[in-house]
Amino acid sequence: MKTEVIYFPRELVVCRIKELGPSAWMLFSVVLERTYGKCRVSAEISIQEFLDETTLTEKQIQKALDKLYGADIPVRIYAGANAGTFLFSFDAAVREGILPAPMPKEYL
Repeated sequence: MKTEVIYFPRELVVCRIKELGPSAWMLFSVVLERTYGKCRVSAEISIQEFLDETTLTEKQIQKALDKLYGADIPVRIYAGANAGTFLFSFDAAVREGILPAPMPKEYL
């Protein structure tokens, strides 16, 4: 079995994401893997990709997305280029120094 470790900013751990419940945390972990896990500050993710990567139903995903919209997390969520997609961006938080920039794996 192949395993990987994803490093993400400590600043996100102290956010209130833990209070949002397991569904929102599950979505947020996909967002973290697609952004910081791939050394990026933003990622476009579709509902179908969330369905494929989690055990959540579409209704649960919608509720969890609503929780993430209102959360005290330094991520911006925009409607994506296609229907049913969302753009998650840490760009402003990185630019403002709230979060560190993602680091390539060879520097970790």
